[in-house]
Amino acid sequence: MASLPYKNIIVNFPLDSHQFKQAITHANDNTTFYFIIENEQEYEEASQLMSEKSNVLYQVTPFYNGGNIDFFSKNVFLNKDDIFSEPIILRKIFCT
Repeated sequence: MASLPYKNIIVNFPLDSHQFKQAITHANDNTTFYFIIENEQEYEEASQLMSEKSNVLYQVTPFYNGGNIDFFSKNVFLNKDDIFSEPIILRKIFCT
């Protein structure tokens, strides 16, 4: 039996709900949705959409638009405490 081709679908906001519903209806195990988000509201909307169908893959990618630095500062950037919260062994650093 031949495997189905992989489908990568980029989803940006504002979302055309009609097109998204069509895409999610035809999605299968070989489909990945890439959500491009710029703020917390879009993240929440993407999270809701991801919970509707469990047999497809999702990836959320933050996008800097020049005006959403607060979103990045709060949710994307790491500070010193984040970096040192878990010790990293040298072997792990060299493996990446």
